[in-house]
Amino acid sequence: MGLLERCTEEVGCAYLSDLRYLDTEERFRLAGAVEQIPPGDYSLAEWNDALDYLAGGAPAPSTGEAKQRLLLGLTRLRFQK
Repeated sequence: MGLLERCTEEVGCAYLSDLRYLDTEERFRLAGAVEQIPPGDYSLAEWNDALDYLAGGAPAPSTGEAKQRLLLGLTRLRFQK
């Protein structure tokens, strides 16, 4: 299972595309789930895909940095709504 698919499952979305329409509580839950995923569980490409898809972030040079940027993006989006 890929990272985006795992995120879809963690939040309970029926479709991957539903991840773009998460409410504040779902974003918070997703950020908590992502926080528990070790960076080495997925490739840099998968982390960067998730970063781009969920937070609109530029690619990161490492899995750890991509994860941190994704968490920041999810949190930032959470407070912008």
